Amino acid sequence: MTLRLNGSSSGSVSIDAPANTTGGADRTLTLPDDSGNGTIITTSYPSPRTVLEQFQGICAYHGSASNLVPQVMTAEGIRNFATVTAFQNLTTSYADVTGSEFTYQPPAGTNFVVYEFVFQITRQSNDGTQYSHWRFYIDDVEVPFARGNYSAEDKGGQQRFMWTIGIGNQGIGSTNRANSNIGAVSSWTSAKTMKLRARHFTEHHVRLHSTDLWDGVDLSDANQASSSSTSTFHPPQIKITALG
Repeated sequence: MTLRLNGSSSGSVSIDAPANTTGGADRTLTLPDDSGNGTIITTSYPSPRTVLEQFQGICAYHGSASNLVPQVMTAEGIRNFATVTAFQNLTTSYADVTGSEFTYQPPAGTNFVVYEFVFQITRQSNDGTQYSHWRFYIDDVEVPFARGNYSAEDKGGQQRFMWTIGIGNQGIGSTNRANSNIGAVSSWTSAKTMKLRARHFTEHHVRLHSTDLWDGVDLSDANQASSSSTSTFHPPQIKITALG
């Protein structure tokens, strides 16, 4: 038996009952009472690349007293964002990029996790363009093909790092796509920690989470001496997307 709902101007939506149910039992299809509480699956929706989960947050303390750790409720529980309170001056040695670390477990059925990190980059001193080298890690294992350079040309600006992590048998065929060069993993059924590490190039001194020009003023090194200066501090952001 088919129940057909006709559109107000054209087309229709049909609901078909099966020829029979197990044991002849009566079944009930309950529709969600809110558009955000459920998804009705049709023959063409959701698509194979449905967004299963997506969220983002600012890596800084929240609340009127600036003492609340930023959190997000994911399908697998509460996760904390890092809290950045000051600039970060890079050196010639690799160091963890403050705010970039995030521990996450995607929901069941995830084929790809997209990690994004948005940050402000500028110079430490008035000596032209500054260069920095970046590495991406999953559970302290580097993803070599994710290596990259970011520059603070003259006065710097906002930059974004993004990397897509494949999981299991994504793609055509049944071959497992795990590959350490690109960070693809065979499975992701428990929490993994993603983060970035960076250094600057020789004498090209780079500062993170800071602006160099503001309100028509070229902020001198003296004005940037205090790492907690609210006039130039700019906390980073993280965005996570799980694709099914």
